[in-house]
Amino acid sequence: MEDNLSFEDQVESAIGKRVHWIDTKEMSQLKELFRIFHTNFENIYNLLLRKSLIKEDLYKYEQKSSDIVIPPADSFLESEKMDQISNRLSNFDSQLEFLNNYYQFNIEFLDLPHIRLLVKLINYIKWGRLSDLSSNINTRVLGEMTGKIKAGGDTLSSGIVKDAQNQLEKISNEILKILKSVATLQKERYKFVIRKTVFRGLQINNTTYELDPESVLRQVKKAFAPIAEHTPFYTELIQEILAEDLSANSKGLREKVLKNLYFEEKKEKEEKTVSYKTILLDAVRTLGGANLHMEQAYRKLLANSLLLKQRKLSLGEKIKRWIIGAGNKQDSKLTLDLEFFDDISPTARTIKLNFTGFTENLSKRNRVLTAFANKMSSAYLKLEGVPEEQIYKVLESNLKEVREILLLLPPVDTYFKAEVPHERRNQVRGIKIEINGIKNSVVKTNQKMHEYVARKEESEQLKRLGIDSTTN
Repeated sequence: MEDNLSFEDQVESAIGKRVHWIDTKEMSQLKELFRIFHTNFENIYNLLLRKSLIKEDLYKYEQKSSDIVIPPADSFLESEKMDQISNRLSNFDSQLEFLNNYYQFNIEFLDLPHIRLLVKLINYIKWGRLSDLSSNINTRVLGEMTGKIKAGGDTLSSGIVKDAQNQLEKISNEILKILKSVATLQKERYKFVIRKTVFRGLQINNTTYELDPESVLRQVKKAFAPIAEHTPFYTELIQEILAEDLSANSKGLREKVLKNLYFEEKKEKEEKTVSYKTILLDAVRTLGGANLHMEQAYRKLLANSLLLKQRKLSLGEKIKRWIIGAGNKQDSKLTLDLEFFDDISPTARTIKLNFTGFTENLSKRNRVLTAFANKMSSAYLKLEGVPEEQIYKVLESNLKEVREILLLLPPVDTYFKAEVPHERRNQVRGIKIEINGIKNSVVKTNQKMHEYVARKEESEQLKRLGIDSTTN
């Protein structure tokens, strides 16, 4: 049991760090790659329209999408070629447009089914094998059409096609690399949650598993549905959990899991001339990176509060609610009795928390952080135009607000886990990963602010000595 807990703790910590890295670094990169991918595809698509190699889709903008839908890839008759490829490329263009304008690029949304959709979309046309010999019908027909342009006398159009094709092949590989990284994380998150929920209540030992693994798998499947009702049962991932926990090669498999989750942040090369304002703005974006974790914590806590409100009330609680409701002519607000430790006192402190006010503050702070994370937001652009001292004050103020929220999140999380009725406790959504993500942003923001102060002080000292700190 100790080994299991130790491994789970390591996995949870690694997942928290990986989630933060992907949400703050790789997701923005992924979104930008899809934008560039779409631009290059449009270069080819619009050229095919101008050359009358395909027809314009007159009903294109009447179609509505709520999620990615992969265009058809089945065979068609030679006589249908113009209509079919015109409609399919138009549909493909619409999917890319929807993806770039309305899709959510964050860990919570990009689950395994959504990742599979994106992989199918990016592989819809094989850009590295664009020729009339391809086995993929869409790739083959598009290869024929682009081949006509390349073989023609219009060198400008030929150059556009060649460049766009090369870019699409390169970008496809980069997108697939990030999607693979996200899929690895999502698989380990899935396995972590199933371990904590389904597997905790099972009585399975190594001997039973070694003798009859299929029987053990059936036992897990039977226990799965009541506990994880709305969670898909991924047989392959369940088998991985069993092998990692119970097989003779358990140790090696667990090491592989941790290795797959581990990553090393690449340190950016330091510029010779340091802009102190740049350090502060970098700190602003770093703090803004907590927005996705804060938003997810907000959603989970609201869901947990509904579980608590739906519990059966005692007669005394009903009378109390009726009296409060009759007196105020409005529903009483949810109040949480929290016990927690802070940095001020080593002993536990108890407070009554207005949950509605707390979540409203959480939502408000999340909107501010979202603006900080977006370089094109009006709030961020405004900060770029003010003096360093003002940026520092804004950053310091918001960092304080986030710290205060961070202080309350763990006891609120504990409260719901303890107060929600036993029969619904498995539905409580924990926020430990979100807390770690916010904490990482706070720590890194602190580091950047300390770096700013240290460099400013060093620069001032050099000035007093008559040394120009900007020269080498």
